[in-house]
Amino acid sequence: METKLKPSREQFYKFINDVLSEDQADDFYNTYDLENQVYEENGKYGLINCIGEILILPLFDDFRLLSSKPLVPGNKVVAQQNGLWGIVKVDGELGEWMIEPIYEYISYPNTIAACYKDQKWGVLNTTTNEFIIPMICNHISLENGFIFSNGIGTFEINGKWGVMREDGEHTEAIFDEVELDLEQAVKVRIGETWGWINEDREFTEDADEAYYWCGM
Repeated sequence: METKLKPSREQFYKFINDVLSEDQADDFYNTYDLENQVYEENGKYGLINCIGEILILPLFDDFRLLSSKPLVPGNKVVAQQNGLWGIVKVDGELGEWMIEPIYEYISYPNTIAACYKDQKWGVLNTTTNEFIIPMICNHISLENGFIFSNGIGTFEINGKWGVMREDGEHTEAIFDEVELDLEQAVKVRIGETWGWINEDREFTEDADEAYYWCGM
């Protein structure tokens, strides 16, 4: 009987990238289930990809995956160990900790992630492991596990709100209210006065100076 070998990751993606046209590749991704799978062994969990290769060995309590897009070595995954969350690097083996598991919650690991510990939130650059906003926030707006919605995120400190862009640039928490509207400039209120955020991350009543926009 002929033995059929599973394709390697390199063969799999070479087929998609080199053989298929862009439209065919889109159809392929839309037709087949390419999601990464969590597998269990002795009460612990690991990850395999859609062709059965081990991405991370079963050493963890749980995972929060970035998306259904196939993971490759070097990608980041939020993982739980001993009840706390950190970020591990996909390496086909143990999963190297990039962010140690010391948090009660971490959002999906884009370059910028929200962390929660001891009843406070912070915003972490997962590439440098440095805080963009320290662990002093009372609240960070999250939508389905992501900080940003249409390119904008908001955070609250002691009853005042700040606004952040996807590149990590952010205002101070000085606003009483923030209004987000797709493909519109972010509107903010201080006291009774509505305005916008200018390029210096300050409040302005001049609409022509609006610098923070949704979806742009």
